[in-house]
Amino acid sequence: MVVGTGYYVLKAYNPIFVLLFSGIVVLCGAFFLYGAEVPLPKNTPSQCVFLDVYKFLSATFAKTLRSWIDYYVCGWVCYIYEAYQCLSSKLAFVANAPLGKIKNKYLILSGTFVVGMMLKIVISSYAELILLLLASIYPVLISLGIHPITAVSVLSLITLDYGPKDGNSINMAKMVGGA
Repeated sequence: MVVGTGYYVLKAYNPIFVLLFSGIVVLCGAFFLYGAEVPLPKNTPSQCVFLDVYKFLSATFAKTLRSWIDYYVCGWVCYIYEAYQCLSSKLAFVANAPLGKIKNKYLILSGTFVVGMMLKIVISSYAELILLLLASIYPVLISLGIHPITAVSVLSLITLDYGPKDGNSINMAKMVGGA
């Protein structure tokens, strides 16, 4: 199987599908040749070996999908930041016109906090949220004349563990009988 996989990878076949197919063949072959069981998720009854392989693959993909999305968002933010720095400066320039009329910088920071808390309800990962805020809102705050330390501290306050969807808040509500 290793030789066959190497052959097809070197022949410029799509390595993702070659490796996936070879893994499926190895799982099925181990079952038929040696009687090895396919590792299934907990409380899942064994059926046909092909359905068991499908259940194993779908459970594995579902478990690792969340980290793939994190990698995708981090890569996208880094790509946008490096390749399109002019995009951040254009966003800062466009946002500077209406927000520049506000003389009190604390109102801008308070509005940033409120917008960030609304985004926090929708974006589940704190790493994704802070990267998105640093790539989009941070240049706007800097162009408005807000000190960089102040801007970063407000953006980092958004990712602390408090709010309606945070795990500690939900657990505390369950402890006191509220949910």
